[in-house]
Amino acid sequence: MHLVEDPEAQLALDDAVEKWPGTPVAWEAITWVLVHDPQVGVPVTEDGTIRSFTYVGARSIQQPTITVVYEIVGRHEVIIRRARFAEPKHGQAGRA
Repeated sequence: MHLVEDPEAQLALDDAVEKWPGTPVAWEAITWVLVHDPQVGVPVTEDGTIRSFTYVGARSIQQPTITVVYEIVGRHEVIIRRARFAEPKHGQAGRA
């Protein structure tokens, strides 16, 4: 599976890295998941080729909550079309 990031998503990522130091680790987790299981997200279109996936961040690890909209193209490509970064709702990562 091949992953492509639209310029709009890349610009949003670049901005987020400056605000939340843990962003690269969160982004790596998102891209790994999308490459290994592109069906993980919620379908946005009826045919399911455009999907949305949210990674829930935490303040303790300085990771934002990230929502990506991505497109599955054929059987071998995922394109991240948009990425939205937001303040994490949770203070701590993991389970208590």
